[in-house]
Order: sequence, then structure tokens, then C-alpha cells
Amino acid sequence: LEEAVPKLRSFIPGLRNVVGCTAAGVVADAHGGGSDEIEERPAVSLCLAHLPGVTVNTFHVLPEDMPDADAEQAAWRAVVGERDTRTPPAQGNMLLFADPAFAVRGQLATLLEGLDYVYPGTVKVGAVASASGPRSGHLFCTTKRDILMQTSPSLYDTGVVGCVLTGDIEIEPIVAGGCRSVGPVFEVRKAGTNMLQE
Repeated sequence: LEEAVPKLRSFIPGLRNVVGCTAAGVVADAHGGGSDEIEERPAVSLCLAHLPGVTVNTFHVLPEDMPDADAEQAAWRAVVGERDTRTPPAQGNMLLFADPAFAVRGQLATLLEGLDYVYPGTVKVGAVASASGPRSGHLFCTTKRDILMQTSPSLYDTGVVGCVLTGDIEIEPIVAGGCRSVGPVFEVRKAGTNMLQE
């Protein structure tokens, strides 16, 4: 894994920003057409973009860098690398990838609430990293210092990585369930907020 980002950057000269995470399953084009889900063996799913008129700001947030839930807007803006708090928050789009422990501890929910407080009109999409077997998920992100160091692994195992996309871009998220049913079908008769009651 330590070689993934440097190798990718050597194949694609001028590649500046890499953001993503490991996954237990990867969907890819199958030989002969259609698609295939690759599980329990190495695979890469890659999306490359040339975005003229778009500013890409990558960031990595460690658990200890998280502001308090009731922190000022400036603290939440600093989390995503926005240093100039004299101007209004830049409304754009965010891609976020979290390590599983960050999500389980509730820090991902706190991060999303804080970002919604400062960036209410911003689309936020992403995933929680996973891996097959006993290894935990890993996060990839080229930060500003990594861009200067071509051989930096840009690999993290804790917190959240992401990027803010501002400028001439619009993201329209679509949620697609990829799970197959397991067991019998049940009818939900009563639910409240996020809890099944009957």
C-alpha cells in the first residue's frame, strides 16, 4: 500500500491530488462487458478528472484535531484547511473518507454536523474505509507537502481524509444500495427518527 500513490503519480505525470480509501470489494468492468465485483484479492477502482476552473483543497483530520461540537466556525473551517476566515466560507462540494474507528467513536457524525453548520449548502459524499481480512482500512490523501515529495506514500490509518472542490463544478449525489438480501423479509410497522420500533 505504501507504494500505491507514488506509483500512480509516476504513471501520471502532473497528478497533484489523490484522495480515497481501501475497500473490501471493488466494482470494475468485467472482461467481455458488464461489471464484476472483486473481493478478497488486490484491485483498484480509479476515477481521474481534469477540472479546469475548479480549486481542489485536500485535507487530513486526526481524531485529536477535531474541534468541540460547539466550536466557532473558524475551528471547523480550519479542519478542512480553510485558513482565511475573514471571507465567507467557500461553498463547494466535499469528498470525505473515514477510518472505521473514527466512525464508530461517533467522530464522523460530529464532523458532519460541524461541516453542516459552516457549509450548509455544500454536498458532502464519501465512504468509510474497509479491508478484507484482519487488516483495517487505509486512507489515501496527497496533502500540500506530499505534492512536493513525489515519493510520499500519502497513506494514513486514522481520521478522515478528503477534499473540497470549489469553482465551476456541481456534484449530484446518488445513493445505490449494493447489498444482497440475507434471510427473510420483514415488514416495518412503526419507526421513529432512526429507530425501528415494530
